[in-house]
Amino acid sequence: MKIGALVLTCFVILSLCGCLAIQDKTVNLLADKMIKDLNSALSDQTQEGVFIDTYIYITQGATVTDADHYGTKLFDYITSTASSVEFVSVTGTALKNVPIFDFANPPSWIGKVYDILVHYKTAVEVKPGVLPGLLIGNRLYLLTVYVQEDKTLVYPRSAVFDAN
Repeated sequence: MKIGALVLTCFVILSLCGCLAIQDKTVNLLADKMIKDLNSALSDQTQEGVFIDTYIYITQGATVTDADHYGTKLFDYITSTASSVEFVSVTGTALKNVPIFDFANPPSWIGKVYDILVHYKTAVEVKPGVLPGLLIGNRLYLLTVYVQEDKTLVYPRSAVFDAN
């Protein structure tokens, strides 16, 4: 009886580890696609709106206009930093508060928050950077925009969104 319980426990643990490994591979693929789409938008400014519509999650009373506002600010920050972005890897939020984003206290509808490690590239330099990866359902987003107590909010918070 004890051996059966031990075997069952080991099977459950190994199954869960396998599921986590599959999820991590999926998140890496989603992040890689997101960065490829970002580079398409960086090279063709007409794609910026499509990129924002795809990677900004809207909920709780927020509007497409709100998403466009925050998405454009993020896009402007990225274009001021790089002409292209290279995907490096995805990690859990080990870097909880990177210089540009505050990942503390995610809204309840976000399944998991990831750091998408990237290289910001220009003609003369390559700089490491981090972009948010918000797993909502089975999709990966950069931001979520929502309304709480009649105030439009964005997660993750960032000084990028406070700039005029």
